[in-house]
Amino acid sequence: MFVAACGGSGGGDVSTTGGAPAEQGDPVPGGTAQIIQHAEPQSLDPAALSNTWAHMATLGNALYGTLIINDQATLDTQYKMATGFATADGGKTFELTLRPGLMFTDGTPLDSSAVKFNWDRLKDRALGSNNTRYAVLVENTEVVSPTVMRATLVSPNPQFAETLVASSMNWIASPTALQKGAESYGDNPVGAGPFKLTKWTRQAEIELEKNPGYWDAPKPYLDGLTIRTVHDAAQRLNAISTGGADLASESSMGTITEANSRGLHYEIVPTGGGQIVAMNHKRPPFDDVRARRAVQMALDTEELNTIVFGERTRCRRPSSTRSRRITWTYRCRTRTVRKLSACSMSLQPRANRFLPPSCRTP
Repeated sequence: MFVAACGGSGGGDVSTTGGAPAEQGDPVPGGTAQIIQHAEPQSLDPAALSNTWAHMATLGNALYGTLIINDQATLDTQYKMATGFATADGGKTFELTLRPGLMFTDGTPLDSSAVKFNWDRLKDRALGSNNTRYAVLVENTEVVSPTVMRATLVSPNPQFAETLVASSMNWIASPTALQKGAESYGDNPVGAGPFKLTKWTRQAEIELEKNPGYWDAPKPYLDGLTIRTVHDAAQRLNAISTGGADLASESSMGTITEANSRGLHYEIVPTGGGQIVAMNHKRPPFDDVRARRAVQMALDTEELNTIVFGERTRCRRPSSTRSRRITWTYRCRTRTVRKLSACSMSLQPRANRFLPPSCRTP
């Protein structure tokens, strides 16, 4: 769920309600967007960031850009810093092709060697990254040319592009900067995205300025972003309502209802899957199948859908309670992420469409 006081189209299969302007108009350069996120990252290392709509996608995309994105309606792959991600053997191997001439803000090239370094690095469990689970799906990587990298998967997965879109494998950092050490890099990130870090005041604000060397000129249209963390949902909504922020992420259906009552504009974007609960049966209490069954039987999945998605939808329960790791997914017909806004700035995570506020310039 995204909430924005100056927001526009999210692209793809997106429905909007609320106080949206009839037309967005052409982008006008200038201005700084004020953005709210749920939680402050421990580090600006891609390995420490969460690449999902409701988490840190805006921050990560701003710093690092994206290799690929997808169409929200069709889930078809669309290309940004990459120009191709193709498989000819049913998803066992992929060739990632990059745009020539990509540069990090430290002046080093974003080439296939840089991608290989980042993907191989994410496999290191010592990083403590949630994205390691995606990186280990790749058995090995090979530099074919400065603009082409071949990735061989552990098992065939024709839809592996979707894994890139939803993980920090889509964010490539400067190997030169990363090799200086995690502690140094965490406060001094180097990417090739539309913005670069100017100042990070912990527990306050992350300030970014336009990257003049961004490959997709004249984007970004904004001069800068100011990102701050607000943990409380009511405070986030109040900031949007009073003009204290332009964009915020949210996860409560109650916030949508309240935003509607305040005349804010919101967009509904389909998500890419359901919610998962997994129980590890290697240790108590879930090494006992009766405990796993008890949890399963105690959960009202229809009520969970009402709380999370705002309506009752039919979900599939687990097919077995005897598997090594019991997992079930609430895969529902209606899955939505919502964005709210009240005027006409478009700042689309993943697609890196940073357009200026037409209602005001902070």
